[in-house]
Amino acid sequence: MIPPSKAVLPEPEAERSGEGAEAMTSRQEEELKALCDRTGEVFDPSLSRSQADHRIGKLREIAGDN
Repeated sequence: MIPPSKAVLPEPEAERSGEGAEAMTSRQEEELKALCDRTGEVFDPSLSRSQADHRIGKLREIAGDN
């Protein structure tokens, strides 16, 4: 068996269980846009609620908001 050439990132628990498929909320969208602006990251409007929560957490870490 050939090992994968790229590291595989684990999916958030909600994504594995089939939950969280709803579109992100307007509050999440606002916060993500602001965090993306502050950190120089690209905003992805297609994220689900659970994906947006995960991304917000990561961007807060990058921005030093924790």
